[in-house]
Amino acid sequence: MDILGSAKFLRATFNIHLVDTKGGFDSRPGGNVLLNYVNAGVSEHERLTIMGRMIGGRIHNARKGLPWSGKMPFGRTFDKETGKWFVNERGKRMRQLLERYANGEGWTELLKGFTEFSGARVVLTFINHSQLSGTYVKEFNIPELNIHELKIPVPAIPEVISPELFARVQARMEHRRTWNQEHRRSYVLTGFVRCGHCGKPLTGNSTSGRVYYRHCVYEPQSCVFHSIRKEELADPVLEYLFSFFDDEPTFLRSVERALPKRGDRESLVKEQEEVRTDLAKVEKQIARLIDAIAAGANPGLLITKQGELNAQCERYSEKLRGMEVQLAGMPDAEVLKHTAMAIRLQLLDKVREREWWKLSVEETRRFLIFLFGENPNKTGNGITVFREKGRWRISFKGTVEFYDELSNGRVLSHLVSDAAAHYNKEAKQRVALTRQT
Repeated sequence: MDILGSAKFLRATFNIHLVDTKGGFDSRPGGNVLLNYVNAGVSEHERLTIMGRMIGGRIHNARKGLPWSGKMPFGRTFDKETGKWFVNERGKRMRQLLERYANGEGWTELLKGFTEFSGARVVLTFINHSQLSGTYVKEFNIPELNIHELKIPVPAIPEVISPELFARVQARMEHRRTWNQEHRRSYVLTGFVRCGHCGKPLTGNSTSGRVYYRHCVYEPQSCVFHSIRKEELADPVLEYLFSFFDDEPTFLRSVERALPKRGDRESLVKEQEEVRTDLAKVEKQIARLIDAIAAGANPGLLITKQGELNAQCERYSEKLRGMEVQLAGMPDAEVLKHTAMAIRLQLLDKVREREWWKLSVEETRRFLIFLFGENPNKTGNGITVFREKGRWRISFKGTVEFYDELSNGRVLSHLVSDAAAHYNKEAKQRVALTRQT
């Protein structure tokens, strides 16, 4: 069909005629116009048929868990002898890099030891587009064959990283996008602290040589809070958090109490395995239909059944993706304990005399990321600041359970605070009753 268009353009523009030496095409006056169109139509039909067979073979291979083209998914290789996929050395190196990144190390230092990745932008491209975690899904989009965004979950392709690690990496990337690097270097609590009155985040900045934490955009009519000095916020907060971290028995109890119940995670993992089993059964049924069509069965009789199975397969895949996200947000007890002890021992080794201020900003923020997560302002974790009757009150919520808060820089137990509030309420009621009497 393209030849017909080109021949028409040449004849109209340059008065040039196109002739096939074998007699199959002739655009000269008196030539066989009907034959030209018939030959073009037959050629177009053959082209689409060949393309259909080729794409059909690729789709069939993808559903079977076999390579569908010469380009392999990033970090995976297919072993022809065993017929199985495995994570190759490049994938393992990417896993090591992302584990260290999730634990708080920066791109600049990391990439010095991972020279096979040419830069942070390349790594980010792999993270965003290479499906490093979860079920690998291949999408086919060939409008000429009426195939539009056909998504096929490919079985047996291993994950380069776990869903939990992928969630941590994404959270840290989001955190770095939200809070620019200058703030991260200068004001260590930026991104972890919020206003207790309006719930908006507080960021650090300097005025006349003094460091304050305040709203990004201050609107006097929307919040009673204005600002808090670094000496009243960052210094007592870090002193309390590091002391809490240093008390091993208290810290481990806090980690234990913050973990979800073992049965909750086990129940979700069991349900996930059941869905995977159901998905594998549906994929086998689809494969049998494809084999039947290849063996000569009438495709028209099987189209409806195939559509039902594809819809069922998509539902199971979507449910699995939701479960993976849910599990990623549910901390694993052993992983959390191991990470806690590793960070704790590393920090204690560097500050044997409890001089916390000697730690670098990057190390301190890594410690804060462990306590409050990568994205506190989305999860509700972090450090909350209130101003009440001329006194500052600071509370904490994170991946561990905190027992205390700070009142004007002094540690105050929640139990004592609740009891004081209760007695104050009773006292006010008695005063009110006395006045009425």
